[in-house]
Amino acid sequence: VSFTPQSKGLREYTVSIVPSRDEPIPQNNSQSRLVEVQDRQAKVLYIEGEPRWEYKFILQALKQEPSLRLASLLRTSQNKFYRQGIESEDELQEGLPEPKKLFQYEGLIIGSISASFFSPEQQKSIYEFVSRRGGGILFLGGREALAAGGYQNSSLADLLPVDLQTRSGPATLLRTPAKFQLTARGWEQLQLSDQEAANKQDWDKLPPLGTYQLTGEPKPCAVVLGEAVPEDGQHHPVLVSQRFGRGRALLFATDGSWSWRMELASTNHSHEIFWRQLLHGMISETPPFVGISAEKSLYADETKVRLVAQVYDEDFEPVNAAVAVATIHSPDGSTHELTLQHSIQEEGVFWGEWDAAPTGVYKVDLDAQFGGKSIGTATSYFQRTDGVLEYFSAEQNVALLKRLAEQTGGRYYPLSEAASLPEQLTYSPAGVSVPDVRDLWDMPFWLLLLLLLRGGEWLLRKRLKTV
Repeated sequence: VSFTPQSKGLREYTVSIVPSRDEPIPQNNSQSRLVEVQDRQAKVLYIEGEPRWEYKFILQALKQEPSLRLASLLRTSQNKFYRQGIESEDELQEGLPEPKKLFQYEGLIIGSISASFFSPEQQKSIYEFVSRRGGGILFLGGREALAAGGYQNSSLADLLPVDLQTRSGPATLLRTPAKFQLTARGWEQLQLSDQEAANKQDWDKLPPLGTYQLTGEPKPCAVVLGEAVPEDGQHHPVLVSQRFGRGRALLFATDGSWSWRMELASTNHSHEIFWRQLLHGMISETPPFVGISAEKSLYADETKVRLVAQVYDEDFEPVNAAVAVATIHSPDGSTHELTLQHSIQEEGVFWGEWDAAPTGVYKVDLDAQFGGKSIGTATSYFQRTDGVLEYFSAEQNVALLKRLAEQTGGRYYPLSEAASLPEQLTYSPAGVSVPDVRDLWDMPFWLLLLLLLRGGEWLLRKRLKTV
């Protein structure tokens, strides 16, 4: 199910299907889930090495996106830079910021700029921005990008989702039109329309990319989302993604997507939708400095809730000595505080368990402090329901039945072995009888019979002795 929320905030969405005639269990024909559409603005830094059309149209595509703030650093000459989208005069004043300020961003775009532009310390900062901070990074194609910019010989080569070719001859950026085609994984993640048929039509309408860049083979854990297909019919990976450390690294090996905007009607917004989706996907998994969540968004017929929080400082170093207190707002109106304990297994992670008895939506507020000062706050939600799990788990729980049989000295029989059950019961070592102990004086008949037998034995022996 794919849809676009029309409002921000916490919403409960229910998906239902009409029950068929004589359906035995209509209670499992609907599912509800909580979805929080956050009202926040993520920060993305774009570093570009030369004025070019791709840079201009990317900025235009993201200009009207309120949930993204794109701050850009454009090199206009050897030692001059043009800053756009900054919030203060100090932002990006020194070029690529130091790690503490760089970690305030959630995403990073590197355009047509050679790897030598970044000092070894800056390359290390970019590497840790993805691997340790968990930020998203997007490498674009260009005259001085990828292998043409010497990235295969830099420490940033590990971040790239492809093994760059070490070409020393022809340029890797080919100014040849190529059709952009999504792979099977690309269709799952990129959509220009909510409707499947309209989505396919919108992708087919896109003009060819103006350029594509030869990269190399995707790395083993990388996922190819899109390919460039020129007139010769060969397929070249052009949009590739991979997880790296805590973050995500993407490659879009072209500088010609701006033709999608120029060659389509002004009412067609496929170019803008593509770039917004690409950047949102890049930063969707970027962790916050302070966050909390329940292990599950929906607890059906279970009350034990486990809360997990992570606490990091501005350098994204774990704060193991923090005091993390969760305030739980129950649907019945009550409020409870739960002090979370530090996890021994993971740095910067805190956890706690709570018995959520009332059904409904719970709100959890986290306040993390260190040395009496607040590090940060976070909010999350989870839902509790009762009386629904049995309708969604009508199948036989084989693992549970086998475990019960083992613990009670029995045996589990599948339906195919049911015919052997009577014979097996005959030789079963498991007893089902219970001993019943009674006193003899509570049973007169048996007591009298025992006395008569004992007395008869005594008289018989007496008589035999006399004879």
